[in-house]
Amino acid sequence: MEESLEIVDFAVGASIFNVKAGLQTWMEKTRNSKPTGRFGIGGYYNMLSPEPILEAMEKEVRHPTIYPEVNGWLRAREAVAARMERHYRVKVDPDTEVCLGCGGREILFVLLRSLLKAARKRKPGARKVIVSDPCYGGQYYSIIEAGGIPVCISSGPNHDYFGGAIEYINENGEEVVAVFVDGIHNPTGVCAQAKQMTAVAEAAASARVVVISDEVYQELIHNGDPIPSMAQLVPLQDGLIAIVRSGSKLYAMSRDRIGDLVASSAIVKDYVDERKIINYGPPSIIQAGYAAALNLCDDSIAELSARIAKRAEMIYRGFVEAGWINFPKPPRAGIFQLAPVPDAFSDALTFCSKAAEEYGLEIWPAAAFGHKASQTLRHEVRIPYVEHEDNLPCAFSTMKNFLSEHASSVS
Repeated sequence: MEESLEIVDFAVGASIFNVKAGLQTWMEKTRNSKPTGRFGIGGYYNMLSPEPILEAMEKEVRHPTIYPEVNGWLRAREAVAARMERHYRVKVDPDTEVCLGCGGREILFVLLRSLLKAARKRKPGARKVIVSDPCYGGQYYSIIEAGGIPVCISSGPNHDYFGGAIEYINENGEEVVAVFVDGIHNPTGVCAQAKQMTAVAEAAASARVVVISDEVYQELIHNGDPIPSMAQLVPLQDGLIAIVRSGSKLYAMSRDRIGDLVASSAIVKDYVDERKIINYGPPSIIQAGYAAALNLCDDSIAELSARIAKRAEMIYRGFVEAGWINFPKPPRAGIFQLAPVPDAFSDALTFCSKAAEEYGLEIWPAAAFGHKASQTLRHEVRIPYVEHEDNLPCAFSTMKNFLSEHASSVS
């Protein structure tokens, strides 16, 4: 099984990318053009948080200022536990099995630091963390910055990440500290099946490898069956499951940087001990909003999912009518999807570069999200379904002009 033991630059067309610098480079590239349509960063929600969140935050801002607890308010942790039981029928202890953090990215970083530190005692020399390729950049950055070694395994519609992860664990389990599992994968949009999640968890348990279940998008289901939480499949008390969630996507709180970790008491204790070195808990104003979201905003998740599904349908129809004939139909879940580039272009880098430079269209190549993706996803781009509906007609007309020009130049 091929593995990535360091950040290595790789060539994509005429440019150089790596998982970290690739995203930064592409961000700068698209910022230098006049935007006429954004289909790059997934955080452009252009939505207000639900009213109960805003009301709770406004009320809290008038309270006296105190330093927040490292692991988060008890009432916020109780809200996490209550929602886990209400939505997933899983009981967790808010005192010992729940912790809050400043968004998913920070939680992942602190979690990986604590897991790698704990592994020194039970698995001397183990530093490897299995992650998909392409992947959410925060996963890869966190492995590197926490002192781990990423093992990149190809993922996407035509690649079996779960099978590859299991094979690697079976062959190299003593070297592996953790493995990532994404319920709804960013950036490909692929949805995990319960049997795949269970199979990875079983292989991980046999090698004492911690499963980091990234469930940030788990509940954004537009059609079809729900995707289970890892906590429904494997007992938290086994000590080898860590679930990471965020308010950014489910409650449109991306500006507020809030999320939670649900894990065994041993993992949470190590996490809190590590977090003490870095920072206090999330700001109390934000925790008040998150507690309100968890307690009062279940309906808003369905409304958000419906809105994303509507946007996805608009983007599908708009791009097809603009001449992007091979654009895929909307996904069944999440806010991302891979799309093959229009037939007039040889690869994704050429398509995205010309779209940005000539027409101000911000579209990101899938290869910017991984190492192996430079070969496995040369012809795909990542489409997030978060751009505001009011901005879409301009993007469609611009894309139509762009594709028309290049179609005529090819002919």
